[in-house]
Amino acid sequence: MAYDVSAAMAQKTELDKAADEITMIISRLENARNEYIAGWKSAEVYDVESAIDADIRKLRSLRDEIQDAGHAILKNAEDIQREEEERLAREEEERRAKEEEERLAREEEERLAAENAAKEIISRIMNLRK
Repeated sequence: MAYDVSAAMAQKTELDKAADEITMIISRLENARNEYIAGWKSAEVYDVESAIDADIRKLRSLRDEIQDAGHAILKNAEDIQREEEERLAREEEERRAKEEEERLAREEEERLAAENAAKEIISRIMNLRK
């Protein structure tokens, strides 16, 4: 039985959902930042804006890592599935080759047995003539 990729796909789907949630958080944080700094130009506002921007960068990085992990999980599962299918195909080919080899060996044995039987019959006929 070939490797089932569905569990990896489910994990990737969950990671994609988490990445989507982080994207929504980033959007809300950016909106809140923009509303907060609108009309303000004090040093404290710039500090808050910088802190929020740093958090947004960290969240984007986390989102990207989650997405990369999801892609890696799925790719690894697909690789395992492909390798398993290749192994099964090789084993099937080896089984068929062995069966063919055994069939040819049986046919050769039957041919030799028929040849020996024919020789025995000829030998008996020759002995009857004497």
